[in-house]
Amino acid sequence: MKRFFVIAAWELLQHLRRRSFMGMTVVMPLVITALILIPLFYYQTTRAGMDLVIGMVEVDTSGYFPKLTEKLILSGNQQGPLVLLEPIEPDTSLTLLGEFGRMDTLRHQLDSLQEAYNRIKEQRNYYFRQPPSRTRERNLSRSYDELLATRENRDLTEVTLNRHKTSLDSVWQVNLVGLADSLLKTKRIAGYVLINGNTFKDGMVEFHSEQPINFLRLNPLRNALQVLLVEERMAREGTTVDKIQELLSPINIQEMLLEDSGKHEFKFLTTYLTPAVIVLLLFVAVFTPAYFLFSTVSREKHRRLLPVLLSSVSPANLIAGKVVGLWLLGAIQVGVWILIATLLRAAGFLPAEDLRFLNLTNAGLFFMYYTLGYALFSAIFISLAALSRTRQDGQTLLVMLGASVVLLIGLMSIALLAPDSLMVRLLSYVPFLTPAFMILRIPLAYPPQVDFYVTAVLCVVVAIVLFLVAYRIFRQMALSDTREMGIGEIISELRGS
Repeated sequence: MKRFFVIAAWELLQHLRRRSFMGMTVVMPLVITALILIPLFYYQTTRAGMDLVIGMVEVDTSGYFPKLTEKLILSGNQQGPLVLLEPIEPDTSLTLLGEFGRMDTLRHQLDSLQEAYNRIKEQRNYYFRQPPSRTRERNLSRSYDELLATRENRDLTEVTLNRHKTSLDSVWQVNLVGLADSLLKTKRIAGYVLINGNTFKDGMVEFHSEQPINFLRLNPLRNALQVLLVEERMAREGTTVDKIQELLSPINIQEMLLEDSGKHEFKFLTTYLTPAVIVLLLFVAVFTPAYFLFSTVSREKHRRLLPVLLSSVSPANLIAGKVVGLWLLGAIQVGVWILIATLLRAAGFLPAEDLRFLNLTNAGLFFMYYTLGYALFSAIFISLAALSRTRQDGQTLLVMLGASVVLLIGLMSIALLAPDSLMVRLLSYVPFLTPAFMILRIPLAYPPQVDFYVTAVLCVVVAIVLFLVAYRIFRQMALSDTREMGIGEIISELRGS
C-alpha cells in the first residue's frame, strides 16, 4: 500500500511542476473564453457600430420609399446596426426616355379618346331628348358611328398602352435590378429590397444580398415593412390614422427564465455561452491528466522502464497509483478554477444574479462528473499506451480518439437547442457522453434527480469494466514492446488471463 501512495505522489508532483499543466490550468480557460467571447463581441460591436445601407428598388410609382424611411426612423433604438435606406434610380438612356415619351403620348391619346367618347355619349343623350324628326334620326345614326369608331380607337389605344407599359416596366425593372446588382457587387450597399406595389399588397417583398449574415440583420426592416403593410390594409378598411397608430403601438417582452432557484431575466451570454465554456473546461480537466497518463505509460514502456518498475510493484498498484496521482492533478486543476470563479464572483466581475448555477452544489456535481469522465478515459488511455509499440503508434491512436471527441463536442449542440428533450436525456445515459451532457443540462434544464443516480451508476460500472480490461492489456503488453500482436491475439490473451 505504501508503494501505491509513493507512485501517486510521484505522478502528482512530477506533473504539477510541468509548464504544460500550468498552461492548461491558467492559459487554456482564457483561450476557450476568448474563442467564444471575441467573435460574439465582434459581432455585437460591428452590428452596433456599422450602419447597414440597404438599397430600395421600386418597380412602379407606389412611392413606398419615404413611408418606409419614416417607419425606420420612428422605430427608435434598434438592436444591431442602423438600417439606412437608399433609393436606387436607373440611369435612363435616350432610348428609354423615348419609350417613356411614347407611353406619355399613348396616355394622352387615351385620355383624349375617352373625353371624345364621353362627349359623343352626351351628344346622343341630347339627341334622344329631341322630338322625332329626320334630323334627329340622322344625328343619332351619325353619332352612333362616331361612338363605335371612338370606342374602338379607345380600346385599341388602351391595349397598346398596357402592352407598352408592361414591356417598359419589364425593361425598367431589369435596368433597376442591374444597377442594384452592380452597387451590391461594388460593396456600396449591403443589399437591396425589391418592392412591387401589386405583390406588396399580398405581403411579398424580395431582399437581395451577397453575404448570408445580412439576412440575419433584417429585423428592423422587416418590422418597418410589416407596419407599413398593416397600415395600408387598415386604411383600405376605413380605419383612421390615429386609430392605426394606437393599434400598432410596439410591445416590449421581458424574457423571464424559470429555474429551480427562481425566475430571472433571460440573457443569452450567461444562459448559453457560460455553460458551453464550463463543458469545454470539463474536457480540459478530463483529458489533461488522461493525456499525461498516456504519455507517462507510453514513455516508460518504450524506454524499458516498466520491467524495472514491475519488478518491485504489482501491475495493479502501478496502474492505481498513476491513475489516482493524475486524478489528484486534475482535481487541483478543477479546484483552482472553482476558486477563481468564486473570487471573481465575490469581487463582482461575474454577475451573481445571472450566474445562479455557479454554486457549491453544482461545483460538487462538476467534480463528480470530472471524476467519472476521467475514470472512463484514463482506462482507455492506459490500454492505448500499452498497445502502442512505438510513439508514432500511440500518437495515431490519440488522433483517432480525438476525432471521436470532436464528434462528442458536435453533439453538444443538441443539448443547447433542446436540453429537456428525450434524445438529450437518452444521450446522457451513454457513459462517454454523460459528463458533458449532464453538466450542460444543469444550467439549461435541471435534470430529474433520478438521472444523477442512473448516470453515476452506469459510469461507475463501465469504468470498472474498462479498468479490468486495461489491467489485463497492461499486464500482457507492458513487457512486449517489440512484438506486434493482432486484435485476435490480444482478445485470446485477455480471455486466457
